[in-house]
Amino acid sequence: MSGININRAKLLAFVLSGLGAGISGMILSSNLYSGHALFGEVYVLQSIAVVAVGGTAMTGGAGGMLNTLVGALIMSVIKNGMTVIGIDVYAQQTILGILIVIAVAITFDRSKLIVIK
Repeated sequence: MSGININRAKLLAFVLSGLGAGISGMILSSNLYSGHALFGEVYVLQSIAVVAVGGTAMTGGAGGMLNTLVGALIMSVIKNGMTVIGIDVYAQQTILGILIVIAVAITFDRSKLIVIK
C-alpha cells in the first residue's frame, strides 16, 4: 500500500543473504584451507544467541542492527571469558543454549500468548 514493490524487496533480500553467505563461506574456506558443507554449522547457535542477547524478539517484532552489534560484543566477551577460564567447549555450547533460553524468555511478549481455559 506504500508503493514498495514487495517481490523486488524479497528478491533483493535473498540475493544479499546469498551473497553474504557465499562471501562468508569463501573466507572460512580460505582460513581452513579446505571446504566442507558442515564447517559453518557451529556458528548457527552463536548467531541465534547474538540476535537474542541483542534484544530482538524471536517471535517477531522490532530489532536493530545496533542491538545485534551490542549482542555480538557481549557474546564475544562471554565466549572469550569462558575460554580464558578454561570451560570445556561442550559446556560452552550448553551455556550458550541456556543464555538463548533466558534471552527469549525476557523478550517474549506475554500479551500475545493465547491461554485456553
